[in-house]
Amino acid sequence: MSIKSYNSPQSNTNQLEKAWFKKAELNEIEPNRFIHMPKGQRKNFWDLKIDLSKEEDLDDVVFYINQEKFVNRPEMISIEFYNKPQHWWIIALRNNIKNPLKEFTLGKKLLIPDFIKVRNKLGI
Repeated sequence: MSIKSYNSPQSNTNQLEKAWFKKAELNEIEPNRFIHMPKGQRKNFWDLKIDLSKEEDLDDVVFYINQEKFVNRPEMISIEFYNKPQHWWIIALRNNIKNPLKEFTLGKKLLIPDFIKVRNKLGI
């Protein structure tokens, strides 16, 4: 089995994304697609739609982006609060951020939810 690049028409990830966007009638990437799931459940990911922006019981910490190292670097904010870069999508979902590469701007106020409460809410 050869490894295919993401841009290859034969790429499994590329094909699954296209099918999901077509099914969801979306034309831009949302942070929801980056959610971490156990290997056996990844096939179900494409049907998953979550909204953390309206949750009230996540014990948020208020964080203002006041340093250049955090501007458009959601993984750095994730490291700061969760000690792991891959949990940045939680912050993006909580703050209803659609484009994580452009919406983490200097001076922006973010709500950083408690990681354990998010895990319990999502069942992951």
